[in-house]
Amino acid sequence: MTIKLVDEIPPAHKSASSGQDIDFNWVMESTVYGIKNSLAVLQCLLEQEQVSDAINSEKSPEQINIIQRETSRIDNDSTQLLALYRMHNEQLSLRIDEVDIYYFLEEAVIANQLLADSSNTALAFECEEDLMGYFDPSLIRSVLHAAIVGGVQYAKSSLKITARSEDDRIVLSVLDDGAGFPETLRTQYANQKPLDHTSEQVRANMNFYFASCVAHQHQNAGQEGFIHLENNTEGGGCFEIHLP
Repeated sequence: MTIKLVDEIPPAHKSASSGQDIDFNWVMESTVYGIKNSLAVLQCLLEQEQVSDAINSEKSPEQINIIQRETSRIDNDSTQLLALYRMHNEQLSLRIDEVDIYYFLEEAVIANQLLADSSNTALAFECEEDLMGYFDPSLIRSVLHAAIVGGVQYAKSSLKITARSEDDRIVLSVLDDGAGFPETLRTQYANQKPLDHTSEQVRANMNFYFASCVAHQHQNAGQEGFIHLENNTEGGGCFEIHLP
């Protein structure tokens, strides 16, 4: 059994006010890393249970699906919490890398395949093999993962991840065949501007708020990234993140 643990726990910082070797920044980050390590163990055990057909035990496939989905969601929420905390304290520095997007999407599909299988959702991706992009792979992976988990939850039977180059931007999309996004939510993200995190609609959809913040952190040649939500004419919702 291979368990990938987070090994970037930051060193303790000395508090300027108390002189003690601890501060809230360190507490926050260490706690989040601890949660993520515990979840990594649980996710690995769940995957092993599925692979070994232990799903036929007392727990039903639906129960296993719920456990795996919610474990994955907590893991990703922890990542988002830490990133938003760093943004708020102006401590977040993007780590822009050249990314092979075909393999980036392939890894995302592999990471979520068991979740999709347990929900009877066909998960696929579509991307040109030579498509390259420049962005922070860790943050965008978190955005994409949240979109996939949400898509699997609301899809009827299929979910597709796509990538394309459009107007000097890389556009990553997650398309499902569910009921689609409500009009109020689509309108909220229609102006391509950062949102006020205090609004009730934003508080009810923190994954989209996080995705919007991450997108706008990506800037190039006077352009900022943004997210876009739309409904497909044939049914289902489409989440897009545009990166300059």
